[in-house]
Amino acid sequence: MTSKGKPPETEVEVQGQINSPMEWTKRRDTMLFREVLVVNPYQANKKTVQRGQLWQTVAANLVQLEEPVFKCSLSKRSVQDRCTLLCEKHKKRMKYEMKASGISPQVTELDNLIGDIGERGGERRVEGNTRHKPLSFFLGEAQKKKVEQDQRNAVDIRKKAMERFGETKKRKIDEGEIEEKKRKRRSGSDTLQFVMEQSENEMNTREKELVLEKEKQTREEQRHNDFKEMMAQQMAQQQQQMAQFQMMFMQQNNLMLSILEKKS
Repeated sequence: MTSKGKPPETEVEVQGQINSPMEWTKRRDTMLFREVLVVNPYQANKKTVQRGQLWQTVAANLVQLEEPVFKCSLSKRSVQDRCTLLCEKHKKRMKYEMKASGISPQVTELDNLIGDIGERGGERRVEGNTRHKPLSFFLGEAQKKKVEQDQRNAVDIRKKAMERFGETKKRKIDEGEIEEKKRKRRSGSDTLQFVMEQSENEMNTREKELVLEKEKQTREEQRHNDFKEMMAQQMAQQQQQMAQFQMMFMQQNNLMLSILEKKS
């Protein structure tokens, strides 16, 4: 049964959009790996509730993005599977290109992100312990510092990607990239110039308002004249119809009189 006020085809179309799979574009993949680099689900042990919660956080953060748009139904399984798939493809492609050309292939931001995530996703077994440990467990101090710096950079990249224009401008001012214009005290000549410019702007605005008002009056007059002309035409038509009716009445009356005269 369909809801009131909505045609059946509209509901089918909306339902199809909800159930249709989301297309993973390069832009979406990049935002996915930025988010994974920030949240770092691999810091938790494999197949644990903690890791599942971290993947759920990745999915929830992606859904909140304004651009690119992710489906509201995006699940932790979807982002985890996509991440695993791209890591495997990236590893095979890099290996193939190295063998084919003999030189390091040109990499993009997405390639770098996938490479970093692939390294973090690697897990090893510790002798005498059957539990899996994340890669950071085996890193030295220098490597851990690099990982932490990468995380901070990823957080900064995500914030810049999600901020609006006003926030971007404020950030650049704070970082010294844009010098904020300081207000200077006006001198006497500057004040006079300012007053003259204000007066000129007000005059131009007033002239435009007068022109618009005159155009409005002209349209009103034209509308009034059109209405009067239409009423005059209607009255003329009514008078013509009345005259025709009177003539028909007179003809019928004369016809009746002639018939009566013949009978008499």
